[in-house]
Amino acid sequence: MRWVVWILVWIALLVAAGWYLWRKLRELWARSERLGETLAEAEALVAAATEPVAGADRAAPEPVELAIFRDPAEVALERERLRRTLREERDIRRRASLPGWARRVDSTDADNRKA
Repeated sequence: MRWVVWILVWIALLVAAGWYLWRKLRELWARSERLGETLAEAEALVAAATEPVAGADRAAPEPVELAIFRDPAEVALERERLRRTLREERDIRRRASLPGWARRVDSTDADNRKA
């Protein structure tokens, strides 16, 4: 008689575990369906955003060549040229914004400066 009780206890445990797992699997299935729907919406939005606009004549962007595939000396020269250009532009902007009393004496607009 004792072994019948143990068999019933084990069967009850197996049924409870099966019911719990079934509930969790149904929840997981519902989530995966919602995820699939969300993914389909996202794909449609991406496709709509990336398709070319009709009638728009855009020039294709020039492909960027990575510096690691170029000659290091050429990259260094280009970098120095860019730095020099930016420095000159910054100096021009700075000279234009300096007050008259702070400008250099040998500047080209010395006649226009206030004393």
